[in-house]
Amino acid sequence: MPIPRRDRIQPRISSMPRQQSEAATHRQMYQLLVEKQRLLQELQHLEQRRYAINQRLEGIATQLIDLEYGAGQLQQKSAVIDGQIPASDANSMGFETMFLEY
Repeated sequence: MPIPRRDRIQPRISSMPRQQSEAATHRQMYQLLVEKQRLLQELQHLEQRRYAINQRLEGIATQLIDLEYGAGQLQQKSAVIDGQIPASDANSMGFETMFLEY
């Protein structure tokens, strides 16, 4: 998959070419090392962010499963209350029948 143009990291360009000297070479080496450290830190931050996002996605998936199960339980309970399911069948589903007299 090609990297979009805006996401490519381009090296910095100097406005004027520098004379080749030992000092200029050391300066260029230093600049590259600083850039390398910055990019490694950025990569580490992105990996931490990716881990946090994956953890949150797993949490959401667990919550969705719990909510779906809870919704199914509520649906069964309301069906029993509405009389759609006979009380004897409801007891086999784990519901208890309670009668109130007024």
